[in-house]
Amino acid sequence: MRVSLAAVRGAETMRRDGQFQAARLAWAQRRQEQMAEEEPVPLMPGFSVLDRVGVVLNDELGTEYRLVAGQAAGDGTEWESAWEFVPQPPEVPGTLRLQFTLDGTPTGKTCEVRVP
Repeated sequence: MRVSLAAVRGAETMRRDGQFQAARLAWAQRRQEQMAEEEPVPLMPGFSVLDRVGVVLNDELGTEYRLVAGQAAGDGTEWESAWEFVPQPPEVPGTLRLQFTLDGTPTGKTCEVRVP
């Protein structure tokens, strides 16, 4: 099962994106000029924000969901995160609960999704 999160775009995300684009362009120019030592590519601003967010998935049946993959930011998904869990939810009506964390600590924010 895939859980996706997309940040609201606004003035702050645009400001951070502009700073990142300038830093990445400067990095590329230095690389073309044969920079003296290997320099890491600047991190996308969405990564430094969204990589700190996590989600714990559970339901009222006690299904043990395991996180098997995740991604935060990337070209074309600058302000998006996604997590992949197994197993699939049971094929019975119920409620899935997504509990969000920040740096591994629960935020107290929960989203409930009814499964028909």
